[in-house]
Amino acid sequence: VLTTEESAPLLRPLSVAPDVARDRIPDALTLRLRWWKDDAPPQWSVRANGRLQSGAWQKAEDGDGWTATVETASFFDFALRLPVAFEIVCDKLSAGCSVLPGGEPTAAKLARPEGEVHRVENSWYEADVTARLHGGAIVALRERGRDVNHFGASHHKIQRALDWGGHTDRFVTGWAEWSEKMRDAAVSGIARRESNATRLSLEGIVDEGEGLRTSVTYTFHDQMPLVVLQREWSAGPKKEDDKEKDGAPKELIDELRTMILSFRAASMPERDGCSGSRVLCAENGRLTVARSVRLNHMSEHHYWRMKDGWAVVEHPRRRECMMYLFDTQSPPHLATWMGTHVFTLEPVWPAMALRPGGSVGFALALTAGEVCGASGQGAWVACRAPRPDGGVACGVVARLRAGEDNPKTVFTLDNQTREMSLRQVLLPGVGEVFYATAEFAAGDMTQPFDVTVAGIAARRKP
Repeated sequence: VLTTEESAPLLRPLSVAPDVARDRIPDALTLRLRWWKDDAPPQWSVRANGRLQSGAWQKAEDGDGWTATVETASFFDFALRLPVAFEIVCDKLSAGCSVLPGGEPTAAKLARPEGEVHRVENSWYEADVTARLHGGAIVALRERGRDVNHFGASHHKIQRALDWGGHTDRFVTGWAEWSEKMRDAAVSGIARRESNATRLSLEGIVDEGEGLRTSVTYTFHDQMPLVVLQREWSAGPKKEDDKEKDGAPKELIDELRTMILSFRAASMPERDGCSGSRVLCAENGRLTVARSVRLNHMSEHHYWRMKDGWAVVEHPRRRECMMYLFDTQSPPHLATWMGTHVFTLEPVWPAMALRPGGSVGFALALTAGEVCGASGQGAWVACRAPRPDGGVACGVVARLRAGEDNPKTVFTLDNQTREMSLRQVLLPGVGEVFYATAEFAAGDMTQPFDVTVAGIAARRKP
């Protein structure tokens, strides 16, 4: 248990499940450990900030097990600095906990029951990215205002990680099935703050024998509810002889790979005849709605590409909307799938050639919220988040076709209205994106929320 000087518990017992402390952090922290196993327990050790502290157990005053108290001041040069992660090891058991600063953007590696993740938080979102598997995939994306996980899955069902909830990037070499090697691709990397954004960079090996590596960078922007993803696969030399088995020299064509790229965004479905889960996109300036009409059916659209550069995943009854933005110069083909417990968006890029020393990949932007709008002229997604001063911040991200000069957005929270001009930003690999934010001095997350962007009204549940 992690406690303050006043012995107020900040964490649940680590033997139950590690968690994250979010309360106000005082000048000092104390770790209180307890051990119930063995009559003569082994030594414990605690590691933090690259420093190690070990010690022995003392018999508990009530005679039930063993206890130890660890003062954490020795892990810091001066005052307590956050975030900080503690790793506790005793015998073959280990546990971890992280303390994150409240109310400010941060990133830290957490030891969760389902595995290690990189936790990134800012004013809009809280995201978990796998630290060891799947090449760095998103397992959770939560709105800070509503505490809604847009990649949530049914917890009472037996499933493989990310199959029923999450964002995973994938590839095909040649014309086979989607490669399973990305599932076991271990990655490592760092997170850092730079220019009003938090950047998480990860890289690792997909196939050592084939010389195939992958890297991914997530950028969480503070000024707008947007996450930018850049994924690459790079090819190095293969681990094999310079000659084929028949003695003939290798040709350059032998090192060439054909790569088909895709990602899979999975979430819980809404199966309803008039307002179920669906994908909104545009074709030649017309709004298009795509959804599978049968269970376990893949709906593919290989005859056209999403040249408007956006796709919105909408769950109307839950008021959950997610918009992906693509490069309009190299857009993917649309594909969706509906299962009993999952609804997916699975765009596919045409085959690309990967040569030794080269790389292939794609860039995406992702925004999630509770309100969305779409038409042949573009699409948008809006969300809101509470502010430390008691107010509410509202943000919207949009992709619009060329035409309207100085487009505006109107935010309405309860009976308060704010009209804001849309700002335009150029994202490398994604293209031009519009966004706007507004501050409301008074309000809460239960009040009615409405948005209109460049004349595109919010979609309403029938």
